[in-house]
Amino acid sequence: MTIAYVGIGSNLDDPQAQVMRAFDELAALPRTRLDARSSLYRSAPVGHADQPDFVNAVAALETELSAQQLLQGLQGIEQKHGRKRSFANAPRTLDLDLLLYGSAEIDAAGLQVPHPRMRERAFVLQPLLEIAPELPFDLARCRDQRVERIAICREGRRYEPAVEGVNHSGRKRAAQLHAPDLGVERDLQQRALRRLDDHAKASFIVP
Repeated sequence: MTIAYVGIGSNLDDPQAQVMRAFDELAALPRTRLDARSSLYRSAPVGHADQPDFVNAVAALETELSAQQLLQGLQGIEQKHGRKRSFANAPRTLDLDLLLYGSAEIDAAGLQVPHPRMRERAFVLQPLLEIAPELPFDLARCRDQRVERIAICREGRRYEPAVEGVNHSGRKRAAQLHAPDLGVERDLQQRALRRLDDHAKASFIVP
């Protein structure tokens, strides 16, 4: 199994709902399990400013798919959401980016891993480091970018509003999302408990 990280973004047709649906669809990919999901973040558009703010998140997947197979799966999910590539940095119903695929370095037609611009994007790094703080990245290159956490993931699947506060642009916002897929939530909770149990057992092993 390979750990892969996928960046998720949307700014059209109820972006929060688009991101939540994407989590479920990532979990349903063949030979793949959803291992972790970040909180939801709001960010200003990059490149083409005349469009709505984005809702962003990152998912961690355990997968037996190759990087190319996983990319094809991500593109299939985008198509289900009506993704259109009209011009660079255009508004979109759903954007799924393969950020990392284990420790692989891939430079092929249509696929570069690690994602070549992820170190410059706070809306990628902030949710990524929330679920994988051990990764060797920081926000040094993008500290001036406005990113606001709007909903916090609790107990594997349930989202609660972030504590309301003033973001970098001086605006107050909070949002709430509740996801009804209890089967996925239970699966994530059970795997988290198994990891805790394995850790507890390991602490009693005498070298």
